[in-house]
Amino acid sequence: MIITVTPQQFLDMEPNKRLMIVKEHIELNPENHDQNSFCDIRGEGYNSTGSVEEVKDTADCGTTLCVCGWTHLLAGSCEWNGETEAAKWLGLDYSETQKMFYYLSDEDTLMYMDKVIQDHS
Repeated sequence: MIITVTPQQFLDMEPNKRLMIVKEHIELNPENHDQNSFCDIRGEGYNSTGSVEEVKDTADCGTTLCVCGWTHLLAGSCEWNGETEAAKWLGLDYSETQKMFYYLSDEDTLMYMDKVIQDHS
């Protein structure tokens, strides 16, 4: 799993820049992206609240993350059910949050992220 920013660097960014970074990480790590799981460690089929280090350490063993999970990982937090905080970090309104976190396939999510980035520019 490629991580190119520290949690502090990520949190110091503007929300739209954070969204760009999350998208970049998903594109760099497509095998670790799954909109159906916040953080599924080692493909065990459940959402985990494992530590950030546990997620990083097991990424090569099938760990997957959705947009919300990637946001928390980059922020240095693997808090289950943290969509409100992740949405705030990414500058998303309620409608954007619902669509991006819950209603789109992996591929459609990436296209929608592009739209939201453009809309927020």
